[in-house]
Amino acid sequence: MKNVAIRWVVALGIITVLGIVAAQSFWVIKIWNAEERKLNQQIYSALKEVAYQLANHSQSVVSTDHPVKQLSDDYFVVELTDIVDAKVLEHYLKTTLIEADVVADFEYAVYDCTQQKMVCGNRISIVNAGVSEPTNLGFPLYDKYTYYFGVYFPNKSSYVFSEMDTWFILSSVLLLVILFFGYSLLVILRQKRWSELQKDFINNMTHEFKTPISTINVSADVLQAPGIIEQPQRLNNYARIIKEQSLRLNGQVEKVLQVAKLEQRALCLHTEMVNLSHELQIILEEFQTRYPQEASIDLEVEEGILIVADPMHFRNVVQNLLDNAVKYSDVTAQIRLGTRTHKKTVEVVIEDRGRGIPSEFVNKVFHKFVRVPTGNQHDVKGFGLGLYYVARICKLHCWKISIQSELGKGTLFKIEMPFSLAS
Repeated sequence: MKNVAIRWVVALGIITVLGIVAAQSFWVIKIWNAEERKLNQQIYSALKEVAYQLANHSQSVVSTDHPVKQLSDDYFVVELTDIVDAKVLEHYLKTTLIEADVVADFEYAVYDCTQQKMVCGNRISIVNAGVSEPTNLGFPLYDKYTYYFGVYFPNKSSYVFSEMDTWFILSSVLLLVILFFGYSLLVILRQKRWSELQKDFINNMTHEFKTPISTINVSADVLQAPGIIEQPQRLNNYARIIKEQSLRLNGQVEKVLQVAKLEQRALCLHTEMVNLSHELQIILEEFQTRYPQEASIDLEVEEGILIVADPMHFRNVVQNLLDNAVKYSDVTAQIRLGTRTHKKTVEVVIEDRGRGIPSEFVNKVFHKFVRVPTGNQHDVKGFGLGLYYVARICKLHCWKISIQSELGKGTLFKIEMPFSLAS
């Protein structure tokens, strides 16, 4: 599928999901408000009925047609004509609310106008068969009524929620479907990205293998030419070329095999105590042999530092970073290889003044098959596996590797590892 088509599919999928979420949210909120209005109406009717029952009990009349006032979302006050007995009030509240199908816990209190405070209150649990407990009487006062009682529903939102359990179950199922859709979309995009990276890898590998194979074939043809035996210098040159290209080809194959072992978790480290300065000196000498003119390197290491490492893989890690410094330098590579000791760790630092890495690729260079684009330049060879190998080896050693880079100014790699001092 082409990139444009995939973008349209992703965009339409996201728009569809957002539309479904918006519609579901709209209806959930609408149903919530409807359920809350319904519950408020039930409570209002029940409390109004309680006011009439209390008036009949005291052989008086209700002073108004609207004795119930809702002061907040969960607090109601009911006007009375006289002070009321708390036990009688509690009985009428429990029976009337149950008859009105309001199976929600509540607290009540009676206002005492002589003391100007709420008194005689309890917390009633309708769910637990009308069990009552003392309340803290922290009810707000209402100065427009002389005699009244207040009823507070502390779990009103939970009650409305329980009445909407079917809607929330359906919404949860919808959320799971959306999450699955999003995950599927992510997997598809990731697989597409891996497919593109693998295609680029195969193309790079083909070119990397084709060059030395072609060179070896040409050299072999020359060696088979009549009279070549009589030209020992030319014979020696082409034999050297075949040897160099064979080593190059073998190096590329080994790099692919190393990464294959990493993927299969078949790579075993053979760790030992390694003298860091000695290892870096060996790496430097081998590096200068391979790049006698292409690089200038400064070595700044502290003596007597020991680390636990697999020597072969440690050398491969540092050599990979040094090779990159040469590859991504337009002129003679200026490289600094050094160490910095901290309280419990030592850092191996590889810094160059090459092309640098664009900011959008800095955090991706350790991923498999990722290669930093070089525009119209095609002078940098590779599979995009070097830094991936470096990162995996550091992880297997429990080392921390970090990168700092600025386009046009160079790149700095730091490998942090525990150390001990030589005795």
